[in-house]
Amino acid sequence: MANSLYVKKLTRWNAEGEPESVEFVRGVNTMFGEPNAGKTVWMSMLDYVLGDTGNVADAFGNQQTSDGTLLMDKYTRITAELEVGDEALLLERDWTEPGSKTKILVGENVSVGQGDFSSFFLQKLGLPLLHFPKGNPYAERSWPELSWRMLFRHMYRQERFWSDIADRQPEAEQFAAICMFLGIADRVFPQQLGDIVGRRKLLVRMEAERDQFETVLDRVAKELSRADDPPEFVTQESVAASIAELESHLEELATRRESAVQAVAEEQHAPAPDEELLARRAACLAKQEGLQIELRRVNSRLAEFAEIRSATESQMSRLQRALVAGELLKPVRASHCPACNQEVTPATGEDVCYLCHQNVSAEEHGAQRVELEIRRLQTDLDEEDSVISTLRSDAAGVERELRQASEELAEHNSQLAALRKAYTALQTSDIALIDAERGRTEEQIASHRRILASLDTKADILSRIDELTGEIAGLQGELDALGQEIEYATLTSAFEEEMHNFFNKLNETRPGRWNWGRVDFSLNARGFGFRVGQAKWTSLGATAKVYFLFAYHYALLALAARGECECPGLLIIDFPPELADVDIEDKENYLAQPFVDLAETNPDSIQVVFSGRSFQNLEGANPIPMGHVWR
Repeated sequence: MANSLYVKKLTRWNAEGEPESVEFVRGVNTMFGEPNAGKTVWMSMLDYVLGDTGNVADAFGNQQTSDGTLLMDKYTRITAELEVGDEALLLERDWTEPGSKTKILVGENVSVGQGDFSSFFLQKLGLPLLHFPKGNPYAERSWPELSWRMLFRHMYRQERFWSDIADRQPEAEQFAAICMFLGIADRVFPQQLGDIVGRRKLLVRMEAERDQFETVLDRVAKELSRADDPPEFVTQESVAASIAELESHLEELATRRESAVQAVAEEQHAPAPDEELLARRAACLAKQEGLQIELRRVNSRLAEFAEIRSATESQMSRLQRALVAGELLKPVRASHCPACNQEVTPATGEDVCYLCHQNVSAEEHGAQRVELEIRRLQTDLDEEDSVISTLRSDAAGVERELRQASEELAEHNSQLAALRKAYTALQTSDIALIDAERGRTEEQIASHRRILASLDTKADILSRIDELTGEIAGLQGELDALGQEIEYATLTSAFEEEMHNFFNKLNETRPGRWNWGRVDFSLNARGFGFRVGQAKWTSLGATAKVYFLFAYHYALLALAARGECECPGLLIIDFPPELADVDIEDKENYLAQPFVDLAETNPDSIQVVFSGRSFQNLEGANPIPMGHVWR
């Protein structure tokens, strides 16, 4: 249940610091007077102090006083004394102080920015913060927050706006506001709905990525295939078959090359390859690479221990300097107590403190502790020197073996040079063509293997699609369960009944005043709509629209008074300038009387502020006459 909102007092200060106030009561308040008496100005000021996000010039426009002074220049600030539930709240807008034009002062010390006021005030009212889709929920834009100002447009009707439920408000905002007032917004727009939309967006992208991935793979595989009629679609089986075909072709090329080389060698009497020499060279090369790795490892360890030894040596050097300094300062004795500055009597003895005369064990002497630490560090240095010596010896041995291996490799290369020269002469154009074809085939095999690996990526995409589909199904189940909890028929029936109650009260003042038929209010998870008879309510004429909109506001207040609605119970209406059926002085009473009756039966639940030309003889309302005419 939302907290009620009650406006107690509205005050404005002029440039001379003089206040002008209007006080309101619970129930119905009627501000009345001649045109230009300032009624609409007071309404605009109340609107502005309740979190208007525009500037003061937009709020008051070019409205002037009788002497031509702009209202925004005549007045400097506005305050509103409110009661929100059981809490008293003071709001202030000051457009003259630097930095205050875009802020609302709450109480005496708290300043709230225009952008933050909505969440602050909704929290005070006990209404939840929620986001709702505006238009296509799957569009890339984020869902806007249902703000206090969006709701307030259903609670404050300006004199010039009588053509829609909330004029100049998109239907998606109207739907969200109505759901909030009826107490179902958190179930119509739950977190699960936002999560479903987000996951469905991602699912669409993943499916598009899968389709594009498959299309690219199909095209690339066709271009790489050697078959006259390659497979239409890429599958693991088709790629494996292509690899097997390419490997078979590669073996065939190797056989052809060996036969071609053998034929040329026999024709030119080329020497036979020395297989034993090639094997020795390969073994020597492998040994050289192993020794290089071992040398890098030993040198790394050597550098590490050299750094450790340097740190140990530096620490021992500092301790040695401290020991020397201690010996130099030892004869210097304190002659006075550091606490009371009195002269002390020196104590004698090695085991007694010179100053406080307390016993001191031999282990507690500073010089002995330092000497002990120096001896420990010297032991560490000796051990580190031993390790460094061993590592240097190992490095030297590895370097000797590496030189020997390099010399052996150079000898093997020299022996192979003559043989390589002889075989280079065996190269013919046929062998060169075979080698080129072998290179292309090997590259095709590598490309097909990459395609085969890419199919694993496709499997990851498919797995993610399945995961998203499962998450969406689970969230949809939760969303459906929330939707089943909403009693749409009961809510709309109660709303329709209160609208019909208002029409009945109109017809009591003059039979047939409302003769356009019953109102049908439709509401579901996708939207809302009002029909009158068989037509949309927007097809009504001007006067009928005014009656309809009064009935809409009456229904919200009636449900709020019964605790069946999350509306804060405040309604502000600036009457339209002209109504079709003019009854002279009390022409507006018949529209206000149903609200007076409602307030009498629910005196503490609702507050209504009407602004019009005259409300004479309207009993039960708090009259607020506006006698001054601005121009």
